[in-house]
Amino acid sequence: MLNEINQFSKQIKIDKLSSFLNMLDFKISGFGRFSQDKTGSYSNFYTKDYEVIYYISGKSELSTYNTTITTEPGQIILLKPYQLYSARCIEDEKLYYYYIHFDIISPEINDSFFDLFANSAKLLTIDKDRFPNISYVFAQMLESWRKEKDGLHTLIVATLKIIFVYLFRNANNISEAFESEILDEDIEIFIKTIKYIHNYINDPIKVDNIAKEIGVSTSYLYKIFKNLLKESPSEYIQKAKLIEAKKLLCFTNLTIENIADKLSFADASHLSKSFSKEFGIPPSKYKKTVSNIETRADNYKIPPVIVPDEN
Repeated sequence: MLNEINQFSKQIKIDKLSSFLNMLDFKISGFGRFSQDKTGSYSNFYTKDYEVIYYISGKSELSTYNTTITTEPGQIILLKPYQLYSARCIEDEKLYYYYIHFDIISPEINDSFFDLFANSAKLLTIDKDRFPNISYVFAQMLESWRKEKDGLHTLIVATLKIIFVYLFRNANNISEAFESEILDEDIEIFIKTIKYIHNYINDPIKVDNIAKEIGVSTSYLYKIFKNLLKESPSEYIQKAKLIEAKKLLCFTNLTIENIADKLSFADASHLSKSFSKEFGIPPSKYKKTVSNIETRADNYKIPPVIVPDEN
């Protein structure tokens, strides 16, 4: 007589992290794969949107400011918009990876999204031993892209959300906040706050005024930002203005003095010092650099290759 097997299923509730991810709507602007087998080849680049890279084979050095990592097969990396990067192949095996370019449709969430995982300029990665092997999924997306099969956009969005679940789980401060201290209404307050900041980015923004507008105390707003971002609302406002300054340096001919005035900095010197401290490069040098290199285009076939000076 066969033993009867009882299977019990656990009711799945919508947890806070899932609720937050369900609020996100993505604009997918590019997907593909890249390969390069020239050891020592070097590229400088920046991207106008987010880029997820999933490495399949080969190794490279990826740098931004004072941070350099060696990429490994199976590793995931998230690149943030308007940040300067350099990359170099470091072994004979072909460097081969998949990439996804995307933005979050809500611009205010888009600007703050990276900071939910890491509020510094460092590279954001998930090591292969902390992430499931999803090379088959990427291969299926590539096959769908080649043969123009229906459902590609949904596959890409679903894959991004899987990646973000693991990014959140690996970012201790945010995972702990979602698991304990942060309430559902706190997430709504946070989103309302960053929307307010985005809408009034050119004005002098006071935290007291935000709290009054949203209907919470200043101390409570401070607590939410400290739990989610490990920084105060004032620090976030400063960073949001500096990100806006980056965009203006990339897309306009405004001088640093004009940008400082537009974004309500005390003067150009204040903007320059704050910009250098946050991004590791003066705004004047940043503008010169981005004007001399290409962006990582949404539909690029190969990134711009720049041979470094031998001196």
